[in-house]
Amino acid sequence: MFDTLNMRGNVILWVILAALGSQITAAQRQDNCALPSGLSKEIIKRYPNAHVVGVADLGEDDRELFQQEHGSACPGLTAVNFYDDGKPTLAVVLFFGGVHGAKTQLIVAHEIQDRWELRAFTAGHYGACACRLA
Repeated sequence: MFDTLNMRGNVILWVILAALGSQITAAQRQDNCALPSGLSKEIIKRYPNAHVVGVADLGEDDRELFQQEHGSACPGLTAVNFYDDGKPTLAVVLFFGGVHGAKTQLIVAHEIQDRWELRAFTAGHYGACACRLA
């Protein structure tokens, strides 16, 4: 049952990012899953065993579908406008590989005065989403 919920959660995260679009800056297109340096340092500090979900992390069918619909964009990274303040805000899906199975985590990163505020989203019962400061 938990494997089904975890897989369903992964699919929900993927669909959310696909729906938000692939609005990635020119600098990010050079390495399509590269994070801004300050954000990269913050994520490494808080999530040392994680990386941004890349095309290689997707299953073969999902990889083909994603590439058909989004080209060379990064499946685990997209710009969003949740706060409507003009400041950089990114939705990031992190991948944690492990001995006990893979796990993903949706993070929304918002740059405020030269620092990144991270919010982690977790799936609740019946697909509800809860937010907490990471």
